[in-house]
Amino acid sequence: MNNKSLGYSLLIFTVFGVSPLFGEPPADVLEKLHLPAPGINPLVLFIQSSETNEGSRSSEWIASSGSRLTARGRDPWGDDNGAFGPASAATAGAALASSANSPLLTGDKGALVVCFQVAQIPENSAMILSRGAWGDSSLFDLRAEKGQGVVLYSGAKDPKPQTLQLGRYIPGAWMFLGLTWKKQADGIVLETVLGQLTKDEAPQSNSFVITQAGELSAPVLLAGRTNPDLNPALLEGGLLCCVAIYEEELSPESLESLFQLMAAAAKP
Repeated sequence: MNNKSLGYSLLIFTVFGVSPLFGEPPADVLEKLHLPAPGINPLVLFIQSSETNEGSRSSEWIASSGSRLTARGRDPWGDDNGAFGPASAATAGAALASSANSPLLTGDKGALVVCFQVAQIPENSAMILSRGAWGDSSLFDLRAEKGQGVVLYSGAKDPKPQTLQLGRYIPGAWMFLGLTWKKQADGIVLETVLGQLTKDEAPQSNSFVITQAGELSAPVLLAGRTNPDLNPALLEGGLLCCVAIYEEELSPESLESLFQLMAAAAKP
């Protein structure tokens, strides 16, 4: 696949010249996250912490409720404190203020990128990112499930939401997940790219038509939230980095290009 010229340069200065800051993803990865296609910038971009939103909604979409994601861990580029996750005693993820108006399968188009690591196969499921709670009228739940891989739950809770299996994950490995969608007459066309960053193999790509997206107005939660009735758990012991939400669709080629950049620089 041909990479499109971004026409954009993100320079990160150190006292020694122009180079990536120690411990951050490489400059070309940061450039692609900030501008994955011409004219498209993220609303939300959490690279190494859920405390600092580097996207265009930096003053609004901040982690202001729920539980701070204060656990730290090794990111895909070898920084021992470059990734973040829920503390061991947490019962909820970090809710982003003002994100109830996010385009997660409720707007006409949008995209999402997240890198995640599941510590071990969960007893039932581990929440990666969600919007709203199971008791709400509609859902956007991204989970790593036992025996099912990465699963997206979308739409009305009753009688049941639409369930999409996006592909497999490897416990303990850093995974890349990119979603892009566009609303059409027969539903929302969803394209997905899922791959292991530290293994030299092509990512898994899928295309779906979502007919149960709902119109939920609820905040986005990083690392999800627990629900004793259904046993979904937080991303317990797991980690996140490079979480980006866009209000424009991205091509599957743009998502795969970002995956290839990240995978080329990742360390086993």
